Amino acid sequence: LGDVYKRQTIDGQGATTIIDGGVHTTNSVAISGMTFSNMIILHSDGTAGEGLIRMDNAGSISDLTLDGVVLDGQGIAGVHGILGQGLTGTVTVTGSTLENIANWAVFDSDSGGGIGDDGLTGFVFTNNVVRNNDGAIALRGADLASAVPTTSTVVTGNSFSNMNTSLHAGPCAYPANQCGWAGVEVTRVAGTATVTDNTFDNLQLGSFGEGEGLQAWMVDTLTVTGNSFNNCDSGIEIAFQDTHPVNASIHDNSFSNLATRAIGAWDAGSFLNTPSTTAGIDASCNYWGNDNGPLVAGQNDHTANGETYGDTLEGTMAYALWRTG
Repeated sequence: LGDVYKRQTIDGQGATTIIDGGVHTTNSVAISGMTFSNMIILHSDGTAGEGLIRMDNAGSISDLTLDGVVLDGQGIAGVHGILGQGLTGTVTVTGSTLENIANWAVFDSDSGGGIGDDGLTGFVFTNNVVRNNDGAIALRGADLASAVPTTSTVVTGNSFSNMNTSLHAGPCAYPANQCGWAGVEVTRVAGTATVTDNTFDNLQLGSFGEGEGLQAWMVDTLTVTGNSFNNCDSGIEIAFQDTHPVNASIHDNSFSNLATRAIGAWDAGSFLNTPSTTAGIDASCNYWGNDNGPLVAGQNDHTANGETYGDTLEGTMAYALWRTG
């Protein structure tokens, strides 16, 4: 898709509309709105490094919307999902399926750069199915010092399952072709990130040494409610607590069968290494997989008396009272 100044809308007819060679954006001028709906997008030629949607645009694309789209990588080694670039306005993905993607970007809103563009105001990621991938969803906000920063991210009603489960051949190598690090990463929000009513199941450890349901950092206010984290390497990982402490409310969630921990809070430069001592996270009123609550070293850890506990918490946070099964 080249230079078109006005909104572009491509509306298919569901399963009978198949784009088999992927989508490639190359616009050099700004496009005010782009929507894909009711279609299947594939990239069957299997070129490694390509994406089902690959953005190489020098001009911005505002208000990108995917509605009722199936993005199927077909397990082809090296093919990404969405490689984003130059996105502004609100990015919306709703009622869509992202599956069988055998590279690290299931959806990276700013591929390779890691920081969204000035003018990227928000994300809405709702009621989607994300399954059987060797990569992650990365909703990367604009620089916090931007003139127009990202002020809202909403992740609601989604299902994230089967990440890094050796389903596909791919470019990563721990222990075999696993490039995912989180069900969803939410970063750089100069406002509120809301993560509600999602399920995170069977997200395993990958080549980057992670396998969490939710990764969040540099977020002013984080609300996490009504989610289920089950059979993952970890539940929630929060970083940069010393340099950008989050005001987090984590309530009414269920954590169970997590290999490493339920929640980790970390400082800058010590992610997954040294637990943070910075306050700001309220993780009370959750179920931790055991009626005795979570395992917290030095606090809730009377294992010598034969007591058992739920999943582990690391870093400073409030966690009492908790829910029982």
